[in-house]
Amino acid sequence: MAGSSFFQKRGNLVFLALLCTFLWGCCFPLIKLNYEYFMIASSDIGSKILLAGLRFLLSGLIVLSVVLLRAKHQKPPFSIKTIRSILILCIFQTVLHYGFTYIGLANTTGAKGAVLKELSTFIIILAAPVFYRDSHFGKKELLGCGFGLLGIAVMNIGSDMNVSFGLLGEGFVLLAAVSVATAYLFSKLLLRDEDPVFITGCQQLLGGIILTLIGWTGNGAISAVSLKGVTALLLLSIASSVAYVVWMLLLKFNELSKVSIFGLGTPIFGTLTSGLFLRENIFIPKNMLALLLVCLGIVIINYHEKNSYRSISRMSDRV
Repeated sequence: MAGSSFFQKRGNLVFLALLCTFLWGCCFPLIKLNYEYFMIASSDIGSKILLAGLRFLLSGLIVLSVVLLRAKHQKPPFSIKTIRSILILCIFQTVLHYGFTYIGLANTTGAKGAVLKELSTFIIILAAPVFYRDSHFGKKELLGCGFGLLGIAVMNIGSDMNVSFGLLGEGFVLLAAVSVATAYLFSKLLLRDEDPVFITGCQQLLGGIILTLIGWTGNGAISAVSLKGVTALLLLSIASSVAYVVWMLLLKFNELSKVSIFGLGTPIFGTLTSGLFLRENIFIPKNMLALLLVCLGIVIINYHEKNSYRSISRMSDRV
């Protein structure tokens, strides 16, 4: 596929993956600002899910608008296979992922939720060799995941990290991690002959509609509408659309472990951007150590011989 070598180049992979995690990190303070501007209480799960639905509905519309502009007068590439890919990714990547996340985080501490949610990276790297021949799990991957997860744990030192475990709290956050890991594990297979941009836009739009209906039937409501709230929601949707499209393109053309490990940077960027937007104190030793550990994990997993990317590009050219 044209452009595949662009996403396989080491520098491009690193830059684009970090861009995705930065944008997802920006979503943390933007979500908090959305709750504040729309006056949504921390215990109002219905309104939170409704807001998530509106976020992805707008995100899907943004992506599909770009697809239509790019394709001009061409007909969208619909087929049974395309519809199946959209439904699978919609269910796991958007509906189950964010449904479990919002309910789970409402019933556990933020620190425990952050650590459990990032187990999705470990699940992907561990399970990828079962589905794909170009993926493997060895000492390098284990060490990289270990440093990354240690970084997330260090960032939450001093928070409420008790050992209790509840189904609606920790259990649902863990199910959210499994859901998004499942989506990414299937993505390479589902997107092999598909347009990742079109699929991402469709699944976000459909997922947004489903989440909106779930939130609405769960007594969710957006009562306080303001320019600040609408602007924050629009920025949140744009960040989601760009991040998910680029991430799916990276997953399509690269080994899962080399891309997925960058996901551990999301809560780090979330902390840093929260400090910027919400004026929180972030420049403390534990945050800097956490950032160093996550970066070390990323470097370990992505370390390879100089010619590895060239060999991958030559293989893709022959296929």
